[in-house]
Amino acid sequence: MLYDPSIATKIAKIKQWVCWRNPGIINQGIDQTQLVLDDGHNECPEFSFLVLGDTDSDTEYGRKLQAQIAQQLLDHIDTCPFTLHTGDLVYPFGSGEFYLEKFIKIYREVFGVRSPVKKTDCTRLVFNQPIFPVPGNHDYYDLTFLPRLFAQLSLPLRRWLKYQLGFTLGWDSSYQGKAYAHAFLDCLSQPHKRSNLAEYLNQHYTAKTETGRCLRYQPGHFTRLPNRYYTFRYGGIDFFALDSNTFCISGSSSKPKAGPDQEQLDWLQQRLIDSWHDPQARGRVIYLHHSPYSTEATRWEQPDAIAVRGHLRRVLDQVAAAIGSLPEKRPLVDLILSGHAHCFEYLRTLDTRHADSNLNWLVCGGSGASLRRQRKDGVELMEISRGGYVQMVARSLLFIGQKGKGRTGRSPHTFLRIDVHNGVPPKFVIRPFIVEKLKNKWSSSAIKPFVIDNL
Repeated sequence: MLYDPSIATKIAKIKQWVCWRNPGIINQGIDQTQLVLDDGHNECPEFSFLVLGDTDSDTEYGRKLQAQIAQQLLDHIDTCPFTLHTGDLVYPFGSGEFYLEKFIKIYREVFGVRSPVKKTDCTRLVFNQPIFPVPGNHDYYDLTFLPRLFAQLSLPLRRWLKYQLGFTLGWDSSYQGKAYAHAFLDCLSQPHKRSNLAEYLNQHYTAKTETGRCLRYQPGHFTRLPNRYYTFRYGGIDFFALDSNTFCISGSSSKPKAGPDQEQLDWLQQRLIDSWHDPQARGRVIYLHHSPYSTEATRWEQPDAIAVRGHLRRVLDQVAAAIGSLPEKRPLVDLILSGHAHCFEYLRTLDTRHADSNLNWLVCGGSGASLRRQRKDGVELMEISRGGYVQMVARSLLFIGQKGKGRTGRSPHTFLRIDVHNGVPPKFVIRPFIVEKLKNKWSSSAIKPFVIDNL
């Protein structure tokens, strides 16, 4: 029923929609992977932000859950200038009607979303509260032809199925990520933009950074993203948003094959090097969909996760070689956020014999309905080294996911608030919040905060 486009197709289609490296864009010295959040506070060294991931609302329970999470987010939105989303905004696939009905409609009050002209028109969405997502695998999934034909010819039956079985079939599909692009990216290929491209760029690409002109993200006015992967700086922290869907190539071993998206990997490598050479950058945060490390039962040894781990590790190795010794033994990256694994988890890598050693990893994939358990094999992740021996590479320090069964079972769904403090290295206070249904009543609670300071 669901079809995952090839990596080459995903890359080519997004490039087509954002007019990647169009001569008119290059000639104006515009960087299509950079944005500036113009909210008047982006240089304040102390700030907070929210994190969501895998916001599954495909069932009645899921929709009610998302409404409860949205209600809890309202308590934080005034003190958090932006929200990160680690991907899979909707399920089971990313159609335009699903983004509007299953995400935008539910979170309208949180993000202050302006209504589109048409029910399925995502191309003119504007957010009063910034949201910076990365695409997940479900955002790229397409519905194959026969189910789409069924959906178009049998609306009464679809309504009955939705009521009886709790799942939905849409009229549209993701069209190889096009619906996600229309909802969040600046699709310069749209006729009204491309016909007056120079004028449009002069209106919205007016911010200036070390890499040239870039998109100016203005809450309540213009809230498009320049690309499927991008970077921005806030409070001296460089945030790197990655599209890990194009890293997911692996063989039978844990060593990844060379994927077709070397362009993105090279970009990340150079931008991390540039960040370390910039005295104004005091920290670095990476966020992506696929979790390189997790003990969630269905993801911990998934080939995609192993592949993403290998690609990211290789980039970090190259960055470490380029910049040499780090001041005060600081990590290359202060924090890495991901989703895909349906849980919240805090892990720390050990000595992996690579530059991803001793890093802090937060899995933020527990904001949806389908939570999963921690694996039975323990909290320590092992890996076969190049020498052929088994070594421990990571340890789970906190896991929040599905627990128990039947009447004693619990499904603690999570979102995060992260407070960033002044200083070098920066201190991050991690505040997990829980929303769950207990004895047929929704409840909310907070987990005791913990600090990541990399000292």
